[in-house]
Amino acid sequence: MLMVLSSLRFWLHAFATPTLILVGYHILRSSGARFANRSITSVVAWLITLGLVVYQIVGFTVSEVKNLKVTEEYGVLRYMAEGHGGPPMMVIIVGLVLLFVSLIVLFKHKWVWLFVGTALLFAGQLISLPVESGALTNVYELILILSIWRTTTFLKNSTDHRRR
Repeated sequence: MLMVLSSLRFWLHAFATPTLILVGYHILRSSGARFANRSITSVVAWLITLGLVVYQIVGFTVSEVKNLKVTEEYGVLRYMAEGHGGPPMMVIIVGLVLLFVSLIVLFKHKWVWLFVGTALLFAGQLISLPVESGALTNVYELILILSIWRTTTFLKNSTDHRRR
């Protein structure tokens, strides 16, 4: 059962994480960035998203799921992919796109929270803190998701006020 759930985690990561590109595109459109309304911007957002899904599945997920090995980390059993290292390019590209979007929102609306959430995710991955848990990465991801949620809410509310 644990192996099936772990496999699903890898597949979910491969499909769901790249869709944050489309979320970033939606945020750009909601921010009023003129170039976001061009059809080419939509096409590019979809192509990057689909390209990252294919890249992750072909380059990593199929192999990772085939090579899951049980380990114990901090007293908890889990399955990890064996033999994969290096920088997670898909995650880095998604993060850079969100960072770009956050800077546009910051300059257009003086809204800092998407930038803070994205920057914390990068900083949290780069700086090793003396915490005996792998859950810290999940905390940074939660902060990012909360900052995305707050940003979309902020932009929706500011758009609603402009319509009145």
